[in-house]
Amino acid sequence: MQISCEAVHAKRLNRDSFVVLDCREQDEWDFCHIEGAMLIPMSELQSRVPELEQHRDSEIIVYCHHGVRSLSVAMWLQQQG
Repeated sequence: MQISCEAVHAKRLNRDSFVVLDCREQDEWDFCHIEGAMLIPMSELQSRVPELEQHRDSEIIVYCHHGVRSLSVAMWLQQQG
C-alpha cells in the first residue's frame, strides 16, 4: 500500500506507466506540486471519482504532505475497486 519517494522517482526515470494523484487542497497545490500530477483534493474525491475512471486499470500513486490523507484516499480507492 505504501511506496517510497525513491521508488516513485525510479518509476519516473524508467518511464513506467502510472498516475500520480495529489489529494491535497488547491492552496497546497498552488504552493508546490509534482509535475504531471493530477489534483483531486480529498475533500472532493467522492464527487470527482469519475475523473479517475479512465485510470481504473492503472497504478495510481497518491500523495499529500505527511501521508495521512494519501493513505486514506488510497484505501478508499482500493475499496471502490
